Amino acid sequence: MPQYYLMLLHYLFPFIKNNKTVNTYILSFQNIYGLYICFNAISSIYDWSTTASSQLLQINALSLKYFVLIDFLLCSNEMYLHHIATFTIIQITIMYPICYSVELLTLYNVILCSAEISTVFLIFRSLFDTFNIKNKVTMINDILFLISFTYTRIYLYSKYLIFNETGYLLLQEHYLPIYANSIIISTYILYFLNLYWFSIIVKKIMKTLPNLSTLYCEKLLKYTYIFSLLGSLYLYSPYQNIMFLIDIFGQFILSSSSYNYHKLLK
Repeated sequence: MPQYYLMLLHYLFPFIKNNKTVNTYILSFQNIYGLYICFNAISSIYDWSTTASSQLLQINALSLKYFVLIDFLLCSNEMYLHHIATFTIIQITIMYPICYSVELLTLYNVILCSAEISTVFLIFRSLFDTFNIKNKVTMINDILFLISFTYTRIYLYSKYLIFNETGYLLLQEHYLPIYANSIIISTYILYFLNLYWFSIIVKKIMKTLPNLSTLYCEKLLKYTYIFSLLGSLYLYSPYQNIMFLIDIFGQFILSSSSYNYHKLLK
């Protein structure tokens, strides 16, 4: 945390004696407000899915906007990019009520709100770490975090925001180019940040799996090219081109040699 922020907090709250205590108060504030945002997001998605009303989504967007503004003073460097991108999307969509048509709700507000589901489990993980709790509950929490993060921040972002041409057409239809481009750029910033955090999550998972040794990797690698061969056999049928047969023959040789090579490495 920057030194001038610490000095300001010490001045405003003289009862705080050390930086460790400051960080504890900051983390508590972020967790409490974060949970408020998360549960608001979940309830607003449920309300929208059952009533098609965008009122709660707008309220939650405003709450998230204020949280982002406050957290600018407290967050880490990479979160600055996240907050700037989130603030940009929220600010533009609030400025123009056309955003709250069904299509753009689905593309942006609902997707952004759904991403907060994984934050619930991240906050619980923070609490577990604070109190040094390690049991089956923490393991279940980590699994739910991984599933929710992958589904909401990778799959839904990819399907509805990144690889959906209809969404770009709607943006260009309803917004001026400068606003449409700002939303698109901000969306990509959030997406790449999610991919970066996902890579960190996967790396940590690999470190916590001591049984996943090179022996097991070699056992899996024996069959990778065989799956490619089977896929080609299915996709190339009914083999109307001689190149298909040549390619299949080459994949068969490669599969056999790969299998024998990785088998010998045991």
